[in-house]
Amino acid sequence: MNNSFKIGIVAGLVAGFVSAIYTIFIHVPLVYELGAQHWFLPPPPETPFMKIAINEIINGLIWGAIVGLIYAWVYRVIPGKGVSKGLVYGLFYYLITNVYWVTYFLIYWYPPTMISNLIRLPMWIIFGIVLGSLNEFLRGKYYVKKEPKVVQYSMMSGFQPGVIAGFVSAVSTFFTVLFIELTAIGVIEPVHLMEIELDLSFILSQLGSQTMWHMWWGIFLALIFPKVYNLVPGKGITKGLVYGLVANYLLIEVRSVTEAIGYGLFGIVVSFLIVGPIYATIYGLILGYLYKPKK
Repeated sequence: MNNSFKIGIVAGLVAGFVSAIYTIFIHVPLVYELGAQHWFLPPPPETPFMKIAINEIINGLIWGAIVGLIYAWVYRVIPGKGVSKGLVYGLFYYLITNVYWVTYFLIYWYPPTMISNLIRLPMWIIFGIVLGSLNEFLRGKYYVKKEPKVVQYSMMSGFQPGVIAGFVSAVSTFFTVLFIELTAIGVIEPVHLMEIELDLSFILSQLGSQTMWHMWWGIFLALIFPKVYNLVPGKGITKGLVYGLVANYLLIEVRSVTEAIGYGLFGIVVSFLIVGPIYATIYGLILGYLYKPKK
């Protein structure tokens, strides 16, 4: 097991399983104690805890392996040393998954899902600590050779490209979604918005709020891009596309898809499968085209 990627996968599997156990026995009961909800499921005694347990363990293992592999891939550019690298990585993933969805549902002011996502923080701390500590243990045990340093660039060099990429992809995606909504109403609306009427005032308010939301996260991910630039496969535009599809679609949207499938929320799945690739592709292409490495 002297390959760092194998070690990352093994560490990720264990971290994913541990975090799933935390979710089942601590996070979900706490969610309902606070009057929130877990994936739009009914409160006790109707809550299907067996379904939750199976779904969380399966997704914990699948995404633990994927996230662990990516951890090994970007290991050299993560701040800190040893276990702290895993903790930093876990906190980053908390931001681009749970905090990401908190800000999304803030637009519609839907506290139950906002609360559920906010209190996921301990789970990602546990995940990061387990991932980081086990990864370091296995690297030491199997004497993994130190890899050469990766040239990194100033985070602020990604700011302007992130603004433009976030804005253009947000507006493009919004009108694509609007077209689908007007021609196939109800296909991609969030579960709690099924009764909302698509009048002009609502459309304009959503255009503004969705654009600002996408721009904020577009900028955030663009600030990370310079740090991993030389680790992303391809050149120029291709680098941006790969980064957009991994950071903006795989790690955020596809993870949500696999969880939603397990809970039978197929309306949300359709939304993620249609909208996610459109936004991530446009965002990645523009970011790759505009970004020029600057030390």
